[in-house]
Amino acid sequence: MRCTESRILLGQFYPYCPQPDLTAGIVPHTDHTLLTVMVQDQIGGLQVKRENKWVNVVPVEGAVTVNVGDFFQIISNDKYKSVEHRVLPNRSMESRISVPLLFHPAGANSYGRRQNANLFSRVER
Repeated sequence: MRCTESRILLGQFYPYCPQPDLTAGIVPHTDHTLLTVMVQDQIGGLQVKRENKWVNVVPVEGAVTVNVGDFFQIISNDKYKSVEHRVLPNRSMESRISVPLLFHPAGANSYGRRQNANLFSRVER
């Protein structure tokens, strides 16, 4: 799979939210990607769901966060799970910045393992 031929780099800016209780932030979701690699500043706000509880992803200076996406879950036949995550409204007096790099499958129009015991059927793009 030539995943590096299909990638998207985003710059996300989250300004301070004076009334964070009146907004949802970024609602819970999984990424329809192979992988998402993200750099974020020290403000925080990213949470992942683990054992049905929301857990803060504490920013570490100089580190990247890697999320498994839906396509990775499919081609691994459920060995690796797509990460459900959300972003809370920015309560900090500073703006929050994150830079995710999204890797998408490229080349073919359908994906899936070629074994008989797949948990998922082929996915057409």
